[in-house]
Amino acid sequence: MTAQEQEISEQYFADISRLESKILTGKRSINQTSVYRLIVFFAGLILIYALGRFGTAYIIAIAFFMAVIFVWLIGRQGNLQKQLGFDENLLQVLQNETAHLSEAKNFYANGDEFVNGQHPYTDDLDIFGESSLFHYVNRCKTNSGKNMLADWFKSPAEKITIEDRQQAITELKSHQPKTFDFRAQLLDLKGFELNNLSPALQQNLKKKLLFINKNILNTYLKTLPFAILALLLGAVFTGVFLKLLVALLLLNFFISGIYSKQVSLVYAGFGRSSSQLAAFASVLSWIENEAWQSNYLQKLVKSCSASDHQKAHLQIAALAKILQKFDYRLNMIVGTTLNILLLWDLRCTENLAYWHQNAAANVTDSFEVIAAFEALISLGTLHYNHPNWPFPQISDQFKIEATALGHPLIRPEKRIGNNFQMLQKTADVITGSNMAGKSTFLRTLGINLVLAYAGAPVCAESLSVSVLKLVSYMRIKDSLNESTSTFKAELDRLKMILEKTSAENNMLVLIDEMLRGTNSKDKYAGSKAFIERLVAQETAALVATHDLQIADLADQHPEKVRNFHFDIKMQNQDMFFDYKIKNGPCKTFNAAILLREIGLSVD
Repeated sequence: MTAQEQEISEQYFADISRLESKILTGKRSINQTSVYRLIVFFAGLILIYALGRFGTAYIIAIAFFMAVIFVWLIGRQGNLQKQLGFDENLLQVLQNETAHLSEAKNFYANGDEFVNGQHPYTDDLDIFGESSLFHYVNRCKTNSGKNMLADWFKSPAEKITIEDRQQAITELKSHQPKTFDFRAQLLDLKGFELNNLSPALQQNLKKKLLFINKNILNTYLKTLPFAILALLLGAVFTGVFLKLLVALLLLNFFISGIYSKQVSLVYAGFGRSSSQLAAFASVLSWIENEAWQSNYLQKLVKSCSASDHQKAHLQIAALAKILQKFDYRLNMIVGTTLNILLLWDLRCTENLAYWHQNAAANVTDSFEVIAAFEALISLGTLHYNHPNWPFPQISDQFKIEATALGHPLIRPEKRIGNNFQMLQKTADVITGSNMAGKSTFLRTLGINLVLAYAGAPVCAESLSVSVLKLVSYMRIKDSLNESTSTFKAELDRLKMILEKTSAENNMLVLIDEMLRGTNSKDKYAGSKAFIERLVAQETAALVATHDLQIADLADQHPEKVRNFHFDIKMQNQDMFFDYKIKNGPCKTFNAAILLREIGLSVD
């Protein structure tokens, strides 16, 4: 951990300590409120018992007064519980960041669902899966957010988009506490809510709500509360009103049954989603009310707000309140009682229809805005946790120029930085000893380019690069299910690379030891032919190999092929690796030494 990262970690621990104290205080307040509710309840019973003999008016007054206090205490406890839940979520968010800095741990999804061995580079560069780049960076809870971040890692953005994202991430860094609040609000989501809600709002909802748009039914729903109240008052004086009240309640029960199927169809798309919508409204409130300066964030906010009077968070908050009341139907006793008294389900359906008719058409667009902010906040958190990682400069002309380029997934104390420069399209051959760092260097370059093209900072002192499409050849596997040998899998990969590089001229090819599945003679001939094809196409490439003959291609193509190597230093039969890339072909090898260490003598 660098000094700057240590400083950030200490700030996290200080915030965690304050938050833990606040949580303890909140729990005490909730317990005290529970006790106060019991005191009010029993005090009310005692007062009614003691003063009830003085008349009904005393009983009514005491009951009303105590009920008001009791309801207020319930509301207060609900608010305290809500704040406690938020604080506990925020604590988890901050604890995750300390674990991330100290042990590279992260409880967010690792992107297993995006693993694809056929992708041009994600499998070779450890972009998805356990201990991957996605696992290191991801701070998204919604599926839409994870999909968006994954898409940014799967293909490079255009230069203007990369630079716009860099500005947005820089701006988000100055709002880091708010981004932690944002993540805490969404932490309880299971990941699929946005996917379910968008279709529910967009697909056939208008058609499902047609049954509620009947004048007679609307008029009945409006007058029903007044009729119930009038009959209740009349029932105090005469039994006739009581009979009419019973008849009206039976009619409500009958009407509720008639429309139960239509109501259930409407509710099916929103069931139990009120709390998620309330969370979306909360985070959107921050997004829409903040005065963003970067173009990227301004465009995102504009895409979800039709006007100041139709801000998405207000519409979603209104929908959340409707659905919260709709959820009362989940309690059989409460739902049945409310339906008999007030036709509660139909009333909620009517409110939903009114909301749907008057809400802006782009409410569902706001879900994608939340996803975009999740992805940006993921990259922004990376920027905040690693302040010494710079944003790359994106060049219009072909260029790869890096200083102290390191692998972001290797711990700082073990990470070795390398300088590298490719200012014209060459095929660079990298030879070297086993375990000296050839493969790691290829992955280091590739994974940093993935970060760069997503708009993120990179693990280097500096990086200037043009936008290139990556394709790699590293982890070639056979497949028993597909009856594919290693050599056949290698040929398929080479064919894919040739097709891509012949079709586009802004490719960068990363190859680690090609044609391992055949004999040394054919391996050399095939490797030579492949590299010469890349040279003829003017395709930029880095090729790591143990075959020293490949390095001789630099003599045949002095302007198009360059040699680099990683070597070892021997001292008293011990090997020392510096993992530094050097110019020229390798002269020192260690295979014989390693074989001797396992008992095999090699002349």
